[in-house]
Amino acid sequence: MNDSDRPLNNINGYQKLVGKLIYLTLTGPNISYVVHILSQFMHDPYESHLKLALRVIRKSTTGFNILLGSTPISWKSKKQGTISRSSAEAEFRALSVVTCEVI
Repeated sequence: MNDSDRPLNNINGYQKLVGKLIYLTLTGPNISYVVHILSQFMHDPYESHLKLALRVIRKSTTGFNILLGSTPISWKSKKQGTISRSSAEAEFRALSVVTCEVI
């Protein structure tokens, strides 16, 4: 947040977007951390929060959930160090990280 960052006049759009992102964390654990942080500003969002929420939609992250039967034994969500040019490249990077975790 900087000096030119202003509170949103109409927070309904932000609340709806973050609500949808919260729902997406059920199937996409790679965005859980960022959505958790954004959800802390549901009642007092700034323009920068809205910009970050919109950026989550196109963010390159690595996320995985390793299960033993139906019990999770390892989970990770982390922003990738480099920006992937395609979703396939992002998935390949995530696959290599989870492979290292399993080994």
